[in-house]
Amino acid sequence: MARKTNPDSIYRLSVHRNGGHLYAATHPFVLDAAGRRKYRILHWGTLTEDLRFIPGKAWQQAPASEREKLVFPPEWDLSEIRGIPGEEDASARAFGRLGVREDLAAAMDGDAARADAFLALVRSYYETWVSSGTFTCADPALESVRPEELERFLALRRSRHAGERICSVDSVVKYSSLDLQSDRKYGKKAERIHYASAVETVSYSMDARVPVSFRSFPGFLGDARGLSILRGELRKDGQGESILITDRAYDSLAAVVPYLREGPMVLCVDVRQGFVRDRIRRLGPIRQKPAGMRYDARTERYCRQYALEGEGDIRLNLFFNPRRREVELAQIEAELALQQSALQEMAEYRIRLDPKAAKKEYYLFDLRFDEAEHTLVSFARSAARIGRIRLLSGFFANVTCGLDISPEDAVAVYGIKYDQEKVLRRMRAALAFPAATLRPEDRRRGTELLLFLSLLLDASRRISPARR
Repeated sequence: MARKTNPDSIYRLSVHRNGGHLYAATHPFVLDAAGRRKYRILHWGTLTEDLRFIPGKAWQQAPASEREKLVFPPEWDLSEIRGIPGEEDASARAFGRLGVREDLAAAMDGDAARADAFLALVRSYYETWVSSGTFTCADPALESVRPEELERFLALRRSRHAGERICSVDSVVKYSSLDLQSDRKYGKKAERIHYASAVETVSYSMDARVPVSFRSFPGFLGDARGLSILRGELRKDGQGESILITDRAYDSLAAVVPYLREGPMVLCVDVRQGFVRDRIRRLGPIRQKPAGMRYDARTERYCRQYALEGEGDIRLNLFFNPRRREVELAQIEAELALQQSALQEMAEYRIRLDPKAAKKEYYLFDLRFDEAEHTLVSFARSAARIGRIRLLSGFFANVTCGLDISPEDAVAVYGIKYDQEKVLRRMRAALAFPAATLRPEDRRRGTELLLFLSLLLDASRRISPARR
């Protein structure tokens, strides 16, 4: 009769030599259909020549309960995991201070082991991202987050910041697909067409300066009409009066005014819009500084606030950056020289062109073509087009509604959106996945929580390159 296996043997670490390297490994097994054991080698980290254990990805992603089961040989040096608290401990303390571990365990029906496993994954990913590495995320860790658990967790996070000033940042992110429930709710059709992007709204506490909650919506809500849906969802979360910071496509101010009146908002504005361009033109020629604009020594730019006539508490905040104008004017001159050189060569050698594409590419010139041969006949600088570009150089603007704040405060609030998009864009770039084994909606939900907790951790610790 075969000798009985010690149940603790699968947790005993041993040295595994491979390719001249030393690995700390265990040999877990699974039973196949015939009841036979199938062993595999699991590397928990590496070993130096003097048997000092260096924790690896498996150790970092494992929950504390699983680590405690491991049996190390007595001669190994474990100072790397028992010594001075490192970055991982700092992240764990940050989660404890913010109450994240408590809320996540409560949302997972009191399962602290699952909460610890997910937070260990978040800490490992965050530290990898801070060091500019690429993190390959295991699918099972993301699959463990159920929809109802995510909703409970976000509700607990919102309750911790009840009564504080809240702002919600609206941005567009790239996804491969969306959650099935959201797709049905917002009208996705039976053909199961996946949208290339989604709208994600992250709420922040303006008092604690940390993320509070988030929501995701299908990509077709990207224009101004989606503001009503976003505001409605914020009301359901008890955040209907939060400041919405957004960047939406719209044809004119009149088209977006009905949505602005639904709650306090900071909205980005294209300076090419007529009501902004007219006010810039009224400032007159800019020699040393724009007439009528106030200089802000802290940001080193000029600003002015306009109350829009007939629009109540809707205000336009106009900003002028003299350094930015110098750079943009120099870029225009360089682009003019490059385009003129290319057009001269095409006219000289009578190169056949697509008139529509050529006019779009060489936008600083008025082009005339031979209709039969599609060759360039003549070209001249477009004084009107170049004049508009020079007029608007160095200017940017935003619109506020329902807020009695200065232009400096308005641009500072809108800066939260810039920081969020920069950090999340870099975070997504550092996140990789193995071969797909899950449904896309499960991966998306787990990825959203992973990125939200990483964003919260980054807002607390502020050590990432994106914050410097």
